[in-house]
Amino acid sequence: MEQIGKIIGRRKYDALKALGLDDPTEETLRAMELQFPNMSVADGLKMIEEYERETPTELSSEQKSKIIEYFDRIYEEQPQKEIPFLTKEILWKRFSKAYLSMEGRKYSDNNDSLENIKPLVHFFIGDMENFTECKRLPKKDGVFVSEPSFKKGFLIIGGYGNGKTSVMRAFEACLKRTNIAFRMYSANEVVDMYESCQNAFDKDEFWRMMKTGAICFDDLLTEREASNYGKVNLFKDILERRYELGKRTYITMNYQDGTNENLEQGLMQIGVRYGSRVYDRIFSMFNIIEFKGKSFRK
Repeated sequence: MEQIGKIIGRRKYDALKALGLDDPTEETLRAMELQFPNMSVADGLKMIEEYERETPTELSSEQKSKIIEYFDRIYEEQPQKEIPFLTKEILWKRFSKAYLSMEGRKYSDNNDSLENIKPLVHFFIGDMENFTECKRLPKKDGVFVSEPSFKKGFLIIGGYGNGKTSVMRAFEACLKRTNIAFRMYSANEVVDMYESCQNAFDKDEFWRMMKTGAICFDDLLTEREASNYGKVNLFKDILERRYELGKRTYITMNYQDGTNENLEQGLMQIGVRYGSRVYDRIFSMFNIIEFKGKSFRK
């Protein structure tokens, strides 16, 4: 048995708390045996109780004030640089440099790769005429699946490994400190951020971050279920809140496995995972862009 007299650290407290020792199941006992082989359930509960008794659960007003000031500096509207005379040539040069730096290789010049990136270049420079001519904006019976608009963000859907993530990372890098900058997070990174929230104040700051500015969520639908003292359909809430606030959002996701890259079934995954309300809104929230071509992964 571990010594009870010494207050445990936050990491051990979180691990014990996550086990659910108040109402242990066989799965809980197996997990506890693996993580804490010399500890009984009673000992674990005592450690949790001692930690909560001796450790302040609420931040002081001074601590809260300092944290608020910190996040204000991060999230306040920073003066952004307008890119003078932004053309596709200038953006392509910036993108190519960022891509080479991040990936260690030049962006592919094969036909599929060039067609994939065209709508993104025209989107970011605001060239609607050429944007609507791009082959990667899908149509059904001659009508755009999602009516092109620069008031929307975009949703990139494609096969595994055909460059969605690397392309968006390069755009994130080359557009920093401009008036069209955005932040990029993987779906599971967002889950990690949510699960690391330790109190109500942390959650307020998490939601403040999720509702601020343009954001790209990479690999949507691959995230595990979020849990922070209760399960939550995290991206359902995030997408609904950003829709209501009119925030520009970018998404990358994969086709559904085994559907031969069927677009309709691919998009339906959103409804299955996040509900019909979110699915109905994707067409007014996103320009739909399909990435084609073979995987770059070896």
